[in-house]
Order: sequence, then structure tokens, then C-alpha cells
Amino acid sequence: MEQETQEVVALLEELQQDNTVPRNVKIKLQEMQQQLQSDNGELSLKINRILSEVEEIANDINLPMFIRTQIWNLTSMLESINT
Repeated sequence: MEQETQEVVALLEELQQDNTVPRNVKIKLQEMQQQLQSDNGELSLKINRILSEVEEIANDINLPMFIRTQIWNLTSMLESINT
């Protein structure tokens, strides 16, 4: 579980470093990373909250297709942790 969480954090960091990601999305990604790494709350609740935010990002019309694919990959990774 810990390794999978670290992989999600690594992907979030990678997306934050990408110059093609819009600034508003980078801010949301950073908030998600902070939520995931915080000690507050149960992991499944944090993941469900993050999944809802990821879905909102995936529907952003200004998101480049490659980044959208990465966001879908993030969703898949989060769902695998949550099961």
C-alpha cells in the first residue's frame, strides 16, 4: 500500500513539474499531494476525496490530451489503492 501511494505522489510531482499543465491544475495537484501525504484521516476517505477532484480536472477543456491521459492513469492508480 505504501509503495502504491508513493507512486501516486511521484506522478503528482511529475505532473506539477510539466510546463504544459495549466497553473490552476498544478495548484489542485499540489493540494491533492498534500492531502495524500497528510496524517489526518483515513486513507480511503482521502483517496475518495482526491478521486472526485481528479474527475473535475479530467473534464477541464484546457487540459492537453497527453496530460488528460496522465490524469486518467492517476485515477486508475488511486482506484487500485482504494480497493
